Parts: sequence; C-alpha cells; structure tokens
Amino acid sequence: MGDAALDTAAADNTESAAVTEQVAGNTLATMGEEAPATEQAADTSDEGATGEEGAASEEAAKDDKPETKAPEAYEDFALPEGVEIDAEVDADLKTLAKELDLTQEQAQLVANLGAKQAQKWVEAHQSQIETASKAWADEVKADPEFGGDNLKATLASSAKALNQFGTPELRKLLDETRLGNHPEFVRTFAKIGRAISEDTFVSGDRNSRSSNTDAAKSFYPNSKHN
Repeated sequence: MGDAALDTAAADNTESAAVTEQVAGNTLATMGEEAPATEQAADTSDEGATGEEGAASEEAAKDDKPETKAPEAYEDFALPEGVEIDAEVDADLKTLAKELDLTQEQAQLVANLGAKQAQKWVEAHQSQIETASKAWADEVKADPEFGGDNLKATLASSAKALNQFGTPELRKLLDETRLGNHPEFVRTFAKIGRAISEDTFVSGDRNSRSSNTDAAKSFYPNSKHN
C-alpha cells in the first residue's frame, strides 16, 4: 500500500470515530432529558398510590368503629321479689351504663349484681340480729332475779305490762328487732307488770291468759309458754 492509501484510511477512521462519538453524545443527551420526565411520572404515581391508600385507611377505620350499643333510654331493671332500688341509685346506674355504652341486657346484669349484694347485706344483718337475740335470751335465763325458776313469772309480768301499755307499733318493733329479748327490756317490763299486778285484780279467765302469752312472745319469741 502506498502512502496515499494509508492517509485515506486514517482519514476514514477519524471521521467514523467522530460520527460514533456524536451519536453517543446525542443518545446520552436524549436520555438525560427524558430522565426528569420519568422521575416525575414515578413521583406522580407514588402520590396517587399514597392518596388511595389514605382514603382506604379512612374507610377501613370507619368500618372498624363500633356502633353505639346503649339504648336511648334504659327500661326499668327487673329485680328479685322484695328488692327495691333507690331512685337515685337507679338514675346513677343508668347514667353509668350510658357512659360505658352498655346494652339493656348488660346493664341488667350490673343491676342483678347490685341486688345480689344488697341481699347479702340483709342476710348478714339478720344473722347478726339472730345472734344477738340468742345471747340476750341466754342472759335473761341466767339472771338470778328474772331467770331460772322465775323466768315464767317474769315473762307473764312483762306480757301484762305490754298488753296494758304497749302499742301495735311497739309489738312490731320488738318482733322485727328482737329487742324484746334484751335483758333491760325484760327487766323493765317485768317490773311494770309486777307493779300493776299489785294494784289491780288479775282475772284468771282464758282470754286474759292467752293475751298475756301472745304478748310474752314479743319479749321472748323463742321461748315456749304454757
């Protein structure tokens, strides 16, 4: 090959390299211009997805929110026979049930629990009365003046005083509280009965005796009388 041919080949190679470089530069430039658009599209897509997810979360939260269970107004609670609820306590219970969003059935369960506790208190109180009544009766029986062999006469004198001076309300009080067994009540009424027996004629008819026996039960309800 001659020198002219070598020069021509070199020129062609140089021109080809320049064209290749230009094409590569144009390609890189084009890619650089399109990149922001692609990124913007990606950002827009992300924002749209985030917005949709947020809306879906809000809807899900609404669906998960429990509905109100409490009624507009609670009906009267059904309580066991003989148990009454105080008006103020009843109002407080319904207010509390409303605040706790209880159904009528759930509020009734709370009322049942309160009634059960009230009955327990009544039973405990009655048990205390019975225990005290027995202790008082034992004390009267052991009293040297009014108990022992004198117990029958003591109860008869007490009954006489109660028949003459007592009222139906007093009898009811003695029966309910068992205070008729209290030693001081027995002693006091026995002394009154003896005092009026000394000043008045005591009839021995059957009606009088029956009345005295009934009255004696108010003082000593667990005792047997002839």
